[in-house]
Amino acid sequence: MLFLAITLGFFVENQREHFIESKRTKEYAYMLKRDLVSDTLLLKRFLDTKDSSTKEFDWLIRFYKTPKEEITFGQWDSMHNHSINLNFFKPSDATYSLLKSSGNLRYFLDTTLLSKISEYDSWNQASNEFRGMANSLYGGLSSNHQLRSNILSRQFLRKHKNTQPGILLKDAGYDFESWDESAAINVNYCRSLSIMYNHFYPQIKRVATELIILLNKKYHLN
Repeated sequence: MLFLAITLGFFVENQREHFIESKRTKEYAYMLKRDLVSDTLLLKRFLDTKDSSTKEFDWLIRFYKTPKEEITFGQWDSMHNHSINLNFFKPSDATYSLLKSSGNLRYFLDTTLLSKISEYDSWNQASNEFRGMANSLYGGLSSNHQLRSNILSRQFLRKHKNTQPGILLKDAGYDFESWDESAAINVNYCRSLSIMYNHFYPQIKRVATELIILLNKKYHLN
């Protein structure tokens, strides 16, 4: 009788731990899905503007590749009036970071699911590294070169806002200090963003969507 009682006690405790782990796994799955849904919605907004954004990037690249001695006030003014989204996608990775740092990825036993989580993480890491490269040239958009160029542009515009569009910038007295560095920074940044929109973002969204489907199916999250 004592042996049976001990055996039953172990069995009950094992069932209780299994129930707690199953509940915790589903909670983690839900949290992970919530982050992924947020990511896919944000990526959709980026990708919905892919064609128009790519055209804007190409236009800006052509502008900065034009010899500065040939740029007119009208071209320069048009560049400043362009509304271009220069932001990069950043994933909602709070849950994944928590699972990884705490070792709780072990709760997910399905190898297909783990493989897809790893794939998503790999794409995001590659995207993050590429984003860093976009800001590596001359210090990127937050560099002193870019800051100096922006200050000079604002000062010039205040004094010459009524300049005729066809007048060359150099003839209007534009100060080209930091122009070459700023132009290189912007060209590099726009090329990087164009690659993001056309290569990284579609792949990240694809993997995120596949991962949501797997989580829904495995843990009945619908």
